[in-house]
Amino acid sequence: MPLKPTKEVKKTLKICHLADIHLGFRRFNKLAPEGRNQRELDINLAFEEAVERAIQIKPDITLIAGDLFHTVRPSNSVLTFCYRQIKKLARGTAAPIVITAGNHETPKRLDTGSALELLTEIEGVYVATRKPKRFEFKELNLAVTAVPQKSVEYTNIKTQDDYTYNILLMHGQTTGTKNYYGPAEIDLQKINTHEWDFIALGHVHEMEELNYNTFYAGAIEYTSNNIWQESEDKGFLEVDLPQKKVKFHKLSSPREVIDLDIIEGAALTAHELNLKIENALEGIPGGIEGKLVRLRVYDVARNVYKVLDHGMIRKYRVRAGCLIVDIKFASSSSYVVQSDDSKAMSLLEQLSSFVESEDLVDSEKTKNTLSKYFKAAQ
Repeated sequence: MPLKPTKEVKKTLKICHLADIHLGFRRFNKLAPEGRNQRELDINLAFEEAVERAIQIKPDITLIAGDLFHTVRPSNSVLTFCYRQIKKLARGTAAPIVITAGNHETPKRLDTGSALELLTEIEGVYVATRKPKRFEFKELNLAVTAVPQKSVEYTNIKTQDDYTYNILLMHGQTTGTKNYYGPAEIDLQKINTHEWDFIALGHVHEMEELNYNTFYAGAIEYTSNNIWQESEDKGFLEVDLPQKKVKFHKLSSPREVIDLDIIEGAALTAHELNLKIENALEGIPGGIEGKLVRLRVYDVARNVYKVLDHGMIRKYRVRAGCLIVDIKFASSSSYVVQSDDSKAMSLLEQLSSFVESEDLVDSEKTKNTLSKYFKAAQ
């Protein structure tokens, strides 16, 4: 009796490596027309693009190296969006998806549970939240060891000799990389990195090659506490084994981040400083519209600050995705620059300007409240 034909085992392996999605991330006070935080919607847009690009690549497996969510308790809208996108990715690629937990989505209490567990209801999705897990895919001749950031247990991190390919999926900080606050530190010297075919890392928000088989994919959008330090493009990695060919896919959706040159305000009048600020903002290539912009102005005399054209700055702020004008006053309290003939701001105008400079989540509501108090006091 003839033997039944066996399913052919793949000899090559194509991987999509994503990390640090940060769904639910909110920052700055810009709201979309429907009232939701604009940056939260920006992250959704970037993830949608990444999913579409991954489906076009048709990987054999997709790896997400932590911080899929920005918080332990994502909102209902974030959970719904994520569930639909992961389901779309699983169906569109017809390939498994392995996710490990990062520091942002890992609760401190065991009884809190993890929002990532919901995604295991989607066929083909595998998740490690608190303990390392090994997922075996015989048809791919592959074993994936997923290590959540909460439990970097080096003694259990070993390759599986029964499989041609062994991949390690981790979230954490490694020695020598740009420091991002939060997770456990990964000591690569304890892992025997040469034994792994590929090590997919998450947490560092810029794509970085640590050695020939160890990579941070970087974030898909600007979501760190200090986006101004990130100069790299945002995207994800496509990896081909056994060739160890790695390709970075740049996403087009992330907003452009502009960190303008510092303006030294010492000895400048309000008129001179207004001109410098206006020239800096007008000089942004392609205009300020929709971009995330920071302008630092140092050593400004307090009497000059009071008569700056804050109305002009507010108009630029409306046009930008976010505009932060970071003004540092001159250190000496006696330092005074001869003011020009500009009209001094009222106390209410000064307070409103301060609220805007602090970039509060709901600055308009705060300014309206201040205005009501001033009217009541008159």
